[in-house]
Amino acid sequence: MLLKRIVSAACAAVLAAGCMTFSAFADAAEDDSSQIEFTFTESMTTEKMEPALSFDHEEWKDYIFMTPDADKVGLKTGWDKTTYYQGFSVKLSASSAYNDKMFLNAGMVRDADNDNELVYPEALEEDAEFVCPGIELRAESFGLSCFDGCTVIFNYKMGTDTYGKLMGDTVYVFGTNEEYKGALTTVISLTYNDLDNDNVTQYRQQILPVSTTASATRIVFEVPALSVLDSEAVCLDNIYIQLPDGKYIKNVDGFNENAQPQETIEGIQIKEKTETKDISTSEKKEESSNTVIFVVIGIVAAAVVGVVIFFIIRRKNKFY
Repeated sequence: MLLKRIVSAACAAVLAAGCMTFSAFADAAEDDSSQIEFTFTESMTTEKMEPALSFDHEEWKDYIFMTPDADKVGLKTGWDKTTYYQGFSVKLSASSAYNDKMFLNAGMVRDADNDNELVYPEALEEDAEFVCPGIELRAESFGLSCFDGCTVIFNYKMGTDTYGKLMGDTVYVFGTNEEYKGALTTVISLTYNDLDNDNVTQYRQQILPVSTTASATRIVFEVPALSVLDSEAVCLDNIYIQLPDGKYIKNVDGFNENAQPQETIEGIQIKEKTETKDISTSEKKEESSNTVIFVVIGIVAAAVVGVVIFFIIRRKNKFY
C-alpha cells in the first residue's frame, strides 16, 4: 500500500514537472515569436564611418518623424544653418507645454497621486496615459528590421533657454517600439550644463547602445517641455548608425564631406577664456604703466646727473 502511494506520488511529480516544462517551453516559444529578428539591407551599408543623417541637405525631412504626442508640446523641427557641428544641423523647439500629472521621463511616468514620484508604466492602472513628445528615427527608413545590436552615435547642443523649462533640464534619448510603452534600451540624458561640461555653447557627442534582444524599432529624442521655450530645446547633427558587424548605414540625406567639423573645447570654457583675456589685458596695461614709470625715473636720474656734472665742470673752470 505504501509502495503504491510512493509510485503514485512519483508519477504525479513527473507529470507536474512535465507540465511545468511544457509551460516553460510554451513561454519561451511565445517570447521567441515576439522577438524581432535583426535584418538589414546590404546596399544601404558601408565600411566607411559616415553619418546616416547629416542634415546638410533638405532630404533629412524624409527621415525625421514626430511621435504621436509631439503636438502636446507644440514640437517643431527646423533646419539650422548657423548652429552646427559640421555642415548644417536640425533644431527641436517647443511652442507650448504639457503639464499633466503623468509624463514620460526616461521610460517612466509620473504617478497620478504624487507629482514628484516617477514609476514604471506597469505599476500604474491599465488606462494610465503614457506621454512621449519628441521626434523619432524609424528602423525601416535605414533598411533595418529593428535597431537591435546597433550603436547610435550623435552630436548635440542644448538650447540656451532650456534650464528650468524641461523636466530635469533634460532631453531623453532611448529606443522603443510602435506602441511607445516605455524605454527598451538604456536611456541617455542630455542635460543642460554650461559649466563643467559645457554642452550649451558647443557640441558634444553621445552614444546609445541597443541590446540584441530589445526589439526596438524606434529611436526617440523626447522633449519633456514644462513651459514654452524661447530658444530651441536641442540641436542635433551627424547621427551615425553602426551595425553589429561594425559596418555603418550609408548617408541618406546628402553628406557634405567638405564641411569642416567645429572644434570642441575640452577642460576650458568660453566664459573662462573671456575672463582670461580680460586678465591678460589688465596685466598688459599694468606692465605698460610700469614701463612708463621706469622711463620717467630714468630721464629724471639722467637730468640730475647732467646738472651735477655741469656744476662740477663750471666750478673747475672757476679755479683754473
